[in-house]
Amino acid sequence: MFWWRAIPAICLFILFTYISYRGIEMNGKTQNFFMFFFWACSLVWFATVIAKADFSSVTEMVAGVGIPPEINAFAQAVLLVLWCFFGYETIVGMGSEVKFPQLTLPRALLISPFCVLAVNLLFQWFLCALTPAEDLPALAESAAPYADAMQYAGIVGLPLVILCLGITLGGDFSTMNPCIAGPARYIYIMAEDGNFPKYFGKVHPKYNSPHRAVVLCGVLGIFFILSGSIKIVALMCSYNQIQSYIIGFWSFLALRKKEPDLKRPWRCPAGTFGAWFSIVCFALLLILAYDPVAIWYNIIWDVIAILYYIIFVRKRPIPQEAIDAEALALATADPTPEEKAKLDRQYKRWRIGSYCFATAAVLLFVITWVVN
Repeated sequence: MFWWRAIPAICLFILFTYISYRGIEMNGKTQNFFMFFFWACSLVWFATVIAKADFSSVTEMVAGVGIPPEINAFAQAVLLVLWCFFGYETIVGMGSEVKFPQLTLPRALLISPFCVLAVNLLFQWFLCALTPAEDLPALAESAAPYADAMQYAGIVGLPLVILCLGITLGGDFSTMNPCIAGPARYIYIMAEDGNFPKYFGKVHPKYNSPHRAVVLCGVLGIFFILSGSIKIVALMCSYNQIQSYIIGFWSFLALRKKEPDLKRPWRCPAGTFGAWFSIVCFALLLILAYDPVAIWYNIIWDVIAILYYIIFVRKRPIPQEAIDAEALALATADPTPEEKAKLDRQYKRWRIGSYCFATAAVLLFVITWVVN
């Protein structure tokens, strides 16, 4: 029975591997389609179910927030919540494929967390509002909480179909797409710098994509699908993601100290404090969110990575072509005044929109709690 459920997921992963193989243009168009489709379905779904929302459930959920006695369970919950945010930094991997990355990427990084926060809060608000108060505990063990919430509320038919289409085509597909495109570019850069087998540091002559790294990500994705445990995979990904964040923050601090005069088109405000604060918080979370099953998978991966570094990377100099490519990237041309003005207007619209969207999502919980 498991194989019949896994085959569609494997076929879809192969499809998105092919899309990433074809390059950033097709990847971007596909991502835009799925995101707009997701929002269209979401808005229609919101409109069809709002009439049957029970706002007293939201009040009970907000009033019960607090750190439970089981610190480990709480930390694991935090880890899975953070998983919603993990990956937004993947756009950095597209730096060599977008125009004026020194300007557009930092702005995108500043906006993305607010968009992610707003989307998750909005769906959580509807989830709480749809579920009767007495059925809220059952959602903790639910494999499909939104579908179960609609059944608890007695909502079937078209709204359920819209929800399934939106989550499947919009949510899942738009997530699967960058799950291949982003890591593939990390692997490509690592291979180019000599930190991964050189075989994966090649670009397709026609599509200009890191095609070998893309195929590797597709193979690994299929392997994780066959594992059959979304919780284990989620915890593994979260642990490894946090480890990579800690390494990234530490590298940021080291680079600030060792290369103070390095050309930096954009400097992060309070970057040093933010890096130290993030390292401490993520390190504590790694300890508190200990999972007796997932931890062994992470230890195995860590040991393999450390051994590979010691044996193949530690004494290997960075290839000169990688240094030249990095210097060329730092010398990226600046936009013309007209292009800069256009980018500024776009950023202003997106920034205001994302801030307002996130604020409105938070106020939904506050207003519902006050009114009820």
